[in-house]
Amino acid sequence: MVGSAGIDGFPAGAVLMKDVQEKGTLNQYEAMFIFDPTFAAKYEKAEAEIKRLMERASAQDVVARRWEERRLAYRIAGRKRGVYVLVYFKASGDSIAGIERDAKLSENILRVLVVRADHVTREDLEWARALPAEPQEPAEPEPPDDLVTAPETVESQTAGTADYEGDAAAAVAADPEESVPGGDDVSEI
Repeated sequence: MVGSAGIDGFPAGAVLMKDVQEKGTLNQYEAMFIFDPTFAAKYEKAEAEIKRLMERASAQDVVARRWEERRLAYRIAGRKRGVYVLVYFKASGDSIAGIERDAKLSENILRVLVVRADHVTREDLEWARALPAEPQEPAEPEPPDDLVTAPETVESQTAGTADYEGDAAAAVAADPEESVPGGDDVSEI
């Protein structure tokens, strides 16, 4: 019923949510791409391929991060390994099928999975955008200041163990002629 009051009792000029969704609003998505490792050895190539796919889908706010090359659970297109790239973007729901189709047609992309990512906030995207695109090699951790260093030689490790009564083997090794306390039945090997 359309009248001066609007549609079905809503005020004139009111926008219904179903109308907004039908016109292709932008939703937040998360996509995981698995690239052929020979192609994605240089991350710039994988990044260019993602950029091409996202431009074709009219995606906005694209944030891509290379994870790492990993062994696959099973062979995909004859490959045992793949380079994982995580991508966040905004696009209309209509364009997701196009992204998946283009990824399947690409010889360089082994697999893609696209899911809605309503849980990702703008702050999360800004934080991810500030990170380097490729993971950095982890630096060797500094040893703690209170770390006790190990002895330099094996001799220093066994020095003084013959004095300990419970260590019969060390006492025999130190002086086989000397009797071992409580070790009358100890024989040489």
